[in-house]
Amino acid sequence: MIKKIQRIMQRIFTGHQNGKALLVLLVPYRRDTSSDPVVALSSIIRNCCRGSADSIFMPKRPDHFSEIQPTGRRLWRHVVLFAHPSPSADGFAVNPQEGEQQSSLTTEWWYTQNHKFDLIVAHVCNGQRILGRTEWQQLFPNWISYDVDIHTLLMTSRDRKLWGEVAESIVNAAAISNTLKSAKDRIRSSYLLKMAYLRDSGTKRDLIHLLHFQKALEGITSNEEN
Repeated sequence: MIKKIQRIMQRIFTGHQNGKALLVLLVPYRRDTSSDPVVALSSIIRNCCRGSADSIFMPKRPDHFSEIQPTGRRLWRHVVLFAHPSPSADGFAVNPQEGEQQSSLTTEWWYTQNHKFDLIVAHVCNGQRILGRTEWQQLFPNWISYDVDIHTLLMTSRDRKLWGEVAESIVNAAAISNTLKSAKDRIRSSYLLKMAYLRDSGTKRDLIHLLHFQKALEGITSNEEN
């Protein structure tokens, strides 16, 4: 009887966590470059998604968003994107296929007939330049991103742990928040908490992290502010 109740509760819990049909999409750019933060943090981020979101590491561009959507599943309505802006700022950069000069996830790549996205949280340098455009706001009417470059120091396991915990908080904010404002507040709070920890530590390396977190925090923006 106890095991039966536990199975029922697990199904309820899993259904609640996946209720927003959340996708965490990790898109490296020039993945052979060891300094790519998407590559450096990918395993940490994917581990934190287990049980709360679907996660996909996408080193190459499929022809269309629908190709990564599992058959028979509800379309994802919330997206957390860890990626880079394309050089032309027409979308999000993807490693080009052989023979291509450039490849990106444009609005045409995302558009799916009879489907609407509720929210995208784009952990992308200057993502506002992309998502703030009219054609993108028609696709993603609610978005959170940055209006600055996001600088990271990811040389050690502790460096990656610090940023991985912030990334996990960003995913959780998209998973549990019911409004754009509450998601943005939770993301800002994750930076503030990490900054408080770094101030207590006070090492020279942590001061570098502190400056990077401060810049990212100040650069958080959304469609509410545009």
